[in-house]
Amino acid sequence: MTLEVRGVRYAVNGAAETRKLGKDIEEVWAPGQPIWVTDPQTKKKVNAGPPKKSIAPLIRDGLKLCSP
Repeated sequence: MTLEVRGVRYAVNGAAETRKLGKDIEEVWAPGQPIWVTDPQTKKKVNAGPPKKSIAPLIRDGLKLCSP
């Protein structure tokens, strides 16, 4: 499955990525909330970076459009 954003096609799932049907979705994948972890050396909480927002709803809705 692919997604078009401002005229650029992105590969959303593994099948599209494997077949090179679009650019890497990472370029437009929105960040989520930060992840805080404890640094094993300092024992202080540090920001380990944001996870990516779930694109499961996008994939689910896209697959509905493809279903017979």
